Amino acid sequence: MNEARIVVREALENDLSPAEEVSELAFRELRSCYRPTPETIDFKKQIYHSLKRLVAIIDSRLIGTVEYRIETDSLHFLGLAVHPDCRLRGVARELINELETMARRHKIKRLTLDTVKETGNVGFFKRVGFLSVKEDEATQFVSDRFDRLTNVAMEKVLV
Repeated sequence: MNEARIVVREALENDLSPAEEVSELAFRELRSCYRPTPETIDFKKQIYHSLKRLVAIIDSRLIGTVEYRIETDSLHFLGLAVHPDCRLRGVARELINELETMARRHKIKRLTLDTVKETGNVGFFKRVGFLSVKEDEATQFVSDRFDRLTNVAMEKVLV
């Protein structure tokens, strides 16, 4: 049986609620590892207007999302989220592929992201071509499980 095709596109206004739901479900399990500080939540609200969003759809169902913004010399993304029922189907990879396409279209040579090392997500990003460029204490998050969290800045240079 063929797997349904993943369609990645810019989010439409009516995608906002389903995208937030997917994000909430995807990040729920990570919240046992870390959660943002009130200052981080306030900062996200301040930059929210500068963020754009992609969504991933299978059979008219929104199953993935990522927020991004174009910076001076990079395309930075955050909040990469895949519905827990749809993991390991290439959804995150397709969202990143579309970010790469967009960056190239804007003549941007690198994608950047930050991730919390303790989540285990660094390995995934390395498998899709990202390199760790800096590690420091993740003071923007707190944890009930870890005394200290590590922020890993990563980038992928586009050739």
